[in-house]
Amino acid sequence: MAKLLGGTTVYGLLSTTGTAYSSAVQVGATSPIATLNVSPLTITAAASGSVFNQIQNITPGVSASTDISLYNDLGTYYIDIGINSSKYNGNAYSPVFNIVGPNDSYFFATTGNLSIGNTGSIGDVILHTGGSLSGTSVNSGNERIRIKNVNTAGTGGYVGINTSNPNQQLTVAGSISATSVIYDNIGSSSNWNTTYTTVCSYSASWGTGGGSGGGAYLPLSGGSLTGFVTSTSSISAQGSVYTNGSFYGQTNTNLDIASISAAPNNTYTLALSDNGSHRTIINTTSSIIIIPPQSSVNWPNGANIILEQNYNAGTVQLSASPGVTLYSSSTLFTRTSSSVIAVVRKSQDTWLMYGDTR
Repeated sequence: MAKLLGGTTVYGLLSTTGTAYSSAVQVGATSPIATLNVSPLTITAAASGSVFNQIQNITPGVSASTDISLYNDLGTYYIDIGINSSKYNGNAYSPVFNIVGPNDSYFFATTGNLSIGNTGSIGDVILHTGGSLSGTSVNSGNERIRIKNVNTAGTGGYVGINTSNPNQQLTVAGSISATSVIYDNIGSSSNWNTTYTTVCSYSASWGTGGGSGGGAYLPLSGGSLTGFVTSTSSISAQGSVYTNGSFYGQTNTNLDIASISAAPNNTYTLALSDNGSHRTIINTTSSIIIIPPQSSVNWPNGANIILEQNYNAGTVQLSASPGVTLYSSSTLFTRTSSSVIAVVRKSQDTWLMYGDTR
């Protein structure tokens, strides 16, 4: 049985296949004084436009609303659709119902599952916001979420946010923000997609071809990375990078200074291609490695080079070009054969040397 609760005004034809009880109801009046009970109820009309049926509570009370409630056989569980009055106060209502406010509409169930969907072979489920019923926001419309019909070829069941044409199980036309970890379907935060090898607890994006040098990039705003970062190219950061574990670098070729042994004082000037590498110095006599200024080499923030004195090579000395400051806790020379030292760019034309020095 369907109940029309509150004052009910009917204009036009009221058709029922059962009995209409109207002992205190004024059909067609503007001020009904009681409820109308009809079992069952059928309302029909014919119009060239929309068939518009209206139920209105004209009292602007703090607990007033206009509702339609459908009960099950127990008479205690129901679903409700309604709209609040212009003076509604959810804190004054009993029980408290302050999820919504004045002039807000709502649709809820008091028990069990609430199923909203489309059982047809065609047709999607669409949620929209705003004053227009056309288009997605990227097309200046108001559609926000679309769930594709499961029978749609290729995209059945796909969900689109800010797009009406999702191409994956979840397609978002815009940015994604997460305040916690993103997991894959087996609960792993470092394997949730083959494209994403890390997860950031703040916001992150992953792309290819980023920056003037190309490659992949993962811009971060605070937070931390968990898991592993792998790259077939170089990894750089605009700022500092900290780790509570290990940070590994894999190099390409060794630096053979013997090939330039005829140069004055057996010297080698570092180049941008040396950044992030492990260079083995194999000169049998002493070698001088020169750090050029920023005006000659466009060193990135955090540039670093590892230098190894080969087991049978001569001493390796670090030297700074004019205009470059090089700090060290001891000397600028390797201590002995197989010693390893490193240099790190702290800021423009300021470097730090550390390692196995004299």
